[in-house]
Amino acid sequence: MAEPERGPLLLLLDQRVAFVLVGAFNTAFSFAVFTALDLWWHTWVQLELLIAQQSSLVTAFVLHRRFVFRVRGHVARDFLRFELVQITSLLLNLALITVLVDLAGLPALPSQAGVTVLLVLLSFFGHRDFSFRRTDQEKAAQHNAAQPEGAEDTHRAAVPGAQHHEDSPSLPTTAEMPTTLGDPQRLPGERP
Repeated sequence: MAEPERGPLLLLLDQRVAFVLVGAFNTAFSFAVFTALDLWWHTWVQLELLIAQQSSLVTAFVLHRRFVFRVRGHVARDFLRFELVQITSLLLNLALITVLVDLAGLPALPSQAGVTVLLVLLSFFGHRDFSFRRTDQEKAAQHNAAQPEGAEDTHRAAVPGAQHHEDSPSLPTTAEMPTTLGDPQRLPGERP
């Protein structure tokens, strides 16, 4: 499987670190929205929380999509999947905190801290492998769309009419190798 395209934050950071940084920023953003609503609007705290959560959900989606997983296309599908991962995380949080605090009698703050660490890990994999997942064909199409116009043509000129692998654009595929060397599915000297 080809390595996923890396977002701008990943030029210097690991994808997991970028995920945590975006999550930390989004948490601060959500808290700021909640604080502003509470100070200036001062209505029902549940309504303030709902507005803050939904605004941070959109912010988190955009930031994760652009800076962590760097995908294009399928915005509605990605957003619905993102929302599903977020709702699943919330439901797991409710279930686990209930078990730890109400049933096991553990203190709330350490319990929530432990649950939060677990949910950050689960959310990372949920978003990487579900929310923003792309098939190999979608990844190839996205990669080709990102190439400057005419860039592919210069590589393909080396072997007219040949199809090329993404990893080595100037070499033909094994199916294009001469069949006089034996099995057309293997390169010369390649073991079965």
